[in-house]
Amino acid sequence: PQSNPTVVDEALQRVLSNDSELTEVNLNNIDDISQDTLIRFAEALRTNTHVRVFSLANTRADDPVALAIAKMLKENSSITSLNIESNYVSGKGVMALVQALPGNNTLTELRFHNQRHMCGGQVEMEMVKILRENCTLIKLGYQFNLPGPRMSMTGILTRNQDRQRQKRLQEQRQQQQQQGAPEGAVNPRTTVLVTTESREIGLL
Repeated sequence: PQSNPTVVDEALQRVLSNDSELTEVNLNNIDDISQDTLIRFAEALRTNTHVRVFSLANTRADDPVALAIAKMLKENSSITSLNIESNYVSGKGVMALVQALPGNNTLTELRFHNQRHMCGGQVEMEMVKILRENCTLIKLGYQFNLPGPRMSMTGILTRNQDRQRQKRLQEQRQQQQQQGAPEGAVNPRTTVLVTTESREIGLL
């Protein structure tokens, strides 16, 4: 497989300086990245407002990294997709990530499948209980072992997709009403954003 071209130190500096051009941090499959460096990325992302995608699959990330990311998710309001698949995170780290989500309104995709440690049935049931309180997550990358939590989670994600679709439709209706309003009453940039977002939701 092609090696990851990300220059780690440079990427970290860009996250710290809140570089508006940097919208994705991809650390996937970087062999020699230390756990401390992964934690520094998580800490730097707490106040970053431009990065939308944070991926650190197959980096040997462990529970301290997951805990740092969980802390970041409680403060960050720009990341929409997080991928921490194929690592060494245990049920404790997974639960920390999940517990950060009821207060997070921007993350729509969370992937943590294929960890060295199994989560176990108790963690799966707790996970579902907590995620009922999150309204924005629409994709979860995890293979449930128990059929009960799996079905419940499918229901939660479907509910969130429906809510987001309703929200987009409402925004579209408001936009159409505004377009019928007198000249100068509508911001063309807002109109374009709403239309684009509605189109994206249709692709899910």
